[in-house]
Amino acid sequence: MLTRVALGARVSIFVAFTGVGIATGIGVPLGAIAGYYEGWLGEGIMRVADMVFTFPALLLALALVTVLGQSKLNVLIAMGLVYWPVFARITRGSVLSVKEEDFVQAARAIGEQDTRIIFSEILPNVLAPIIVQATISLAVAVLVERALVSRARRPAAGPVLGAHAVRQPQLHDASAVVGDSARCLHHADRVEHQLHRRRTQRRTRPPTRTTTGGTELMTRAITPGGGRE
Repeated sequence: MLTRVALGARVSIFVAFTGVGIATGIGVPLGAIAGYYEGWLGEGIMRVADMVFTFPALLLALALVTVLGQSKLNVLIAMGLVYWPVFARITRGSVLSVKEEDFVQAARAIGEQDTRIIFSEILPNVLAPIIVQATISLAVAVLVERALVSRARRPAAGPVLGAHAVRQPQLHDASAVVGDSARCLHHADRVEHQLHRRRTQRRTRPPTRTTTGGTELMTRAITPGGGRE
């Protein structure tokens, strides 16, 4: 029994690590590009990510495995295509908070290319949340791998889903849930963009001069961390 558990865990852990690696390899570069360039390119990448987010991850992975075929490679592809938006969104938010820092501005001033700035200057400074998310995703990936591999090739989806819907009638409102999720994600992106714009304006605000009792004082904007810029 212990040998079977060890062998099963070996396969599951391999698939989980590889699937999360594929998702990270897709999501991190796309999120970095979306955060660095913004504009239509960044918005297009995030809208595709929002479309993937609107579907339940396990259900979408099952659909992909059903279409591609039930094999270890197809399971890895399905896991990578389902979970890359998580890493893209985390990377984009981190890049937005770092791209206006002094060391990035210095790299631009000396004429470094954008790709070098993204992968050599910005990404090494935003790895912490990506590593945390990858660690959390490993446990989820093991469960998803078990669910995908243990499925029969031709499950009786109709009667099972019908009976499940009878026991849980709230499943009939799934379209409304998908629409609400898409709208919430879109509004979250807009709020994040507005906050980033305000932070940038606050950092670039010129100092104001005031005169008190014949003494000229200079007032600078205070950063959220409490330091002067």
